[in-house]
Amino acid sequence: QVRERVEYADKPSLGASGSVMAISAVAASLFPLDNVRLNPRMFYMPLPVAVGIFVASDLFGITQEGSPTDHAGHLGGLAFGALYAYSSWYSGRWGVTGQLPIVYRFKQMIQQRK
Repeated sequence: QVRERVEYADKPSLGASGSVMAISAVAASLFPLDNVRLNPRMFYMPLPVAVGIFVASDLFGITQEGSPTDHAGHLGGLAFGALYAYSSWYSGRWGVTGQLPIVYRFKQMIQQRK
């Protein structure tokens, strides 16, 4: 179903939401312990969790007929942002050493559960 929709897509991608998702991926990779709210009435949550909620929403939305949102553009922006953060960190372009903060934090969480 998704494959058919992609093959016969006739709507262009429009807007800056893909770049916002790219920036969100970079921010979540670099600052995994920062907390955010999705709106003023919600509770605080870690930035990677908030980005994960948007990813889940886009993964669900991409399967829905007639959605006016460019979910593929969002996911593409997210993939680009994650790849950019990973490649920039480990290439030494930013002048840092060690593990990408989100990777380090994830490994810490795994160690704590053992």
